[in-house]
Amino acid sequence: MAKWLHSFYSTHKEPFPHKVETLHKLTASNAKDLRTFRPKLKAALALLVERGFFLSARIDPKSDLVIVERAADRRRLE
Repeated sequence: MAKWLHSFYSTHKEPFPHKVETLHKLTASNAKDLRTFRPKLKAALALLVERGFFLSARIDPKSDLVIVERAADRRRLE
């Protein structure tokens, strides 16, 4: 999932928030529901922050929006 997110957000110079449900559909995840998808998404976002692709990434608990901030240094995943 991290590679998919990297590819997806690589095309967004200034990404806007997406609903978790939207990303679930776009990724064609095999997770049956959002309850099982959300932890996988959080882990993938954390990995992209750790690798320096995002400065920050979080899921807003009230709106269920994924909010990311791209890093100036756009390193590729190894």
